[in-house]
Amino acid sequence: EITNRIVEPLRLINYSSSWYLVAFDHKREKVINFHLSRVISASILDTPITFKDTKLIVDTSFGIFTTGRMEDYVIKFSSKLTDDVRHIIWHQKQRIEDLEDGAFLLHIPASNSQELITLVLRYAPYACPISPESFVNEYKNRVEEINKTI
Repeated sequence: EITNRIVEPLRLINYSSSWYLVAFDHKREKVINFHLSRVISASILDTPITFKDTKLIVDTSFGIFTTGRMEDYVIKFSSKLTDDVRHIIWHQKQRIEDLEDGAFLLHIPASNSQELITLVLRYAPYACPISPESFVNEYKNRVEEINKTI
């Protein structure tokens, strides 16, 4: 279904080789991620900006899922990966906590675990989710689903 929307652009994101526009949608009265390949046309309107919370949406959350309650997600990386992943900046407010055995904990603010589960799976078995508990459980469920396909 084709719809017309009036949106206030907040951010462009490239995620998994696709471009998304994060924008305040006046029709739904909330921030929405729009897949740019589905946008047929766009024009600039001469109307004032009404959405004032742009800093919250644009700067605080990890990845493409930028709405929802923010939590501190923690991922443990093995010492075997320290040289490979320690220098990567996934988020401007991430925090690294060194462990005695050479491993480290990555603390990252996010409102959704979906992308973080993919991140942990990419580095498995040398990475694992630590918290919140819902993140750990979602990861376990995903691993079980993967094992069923083998």
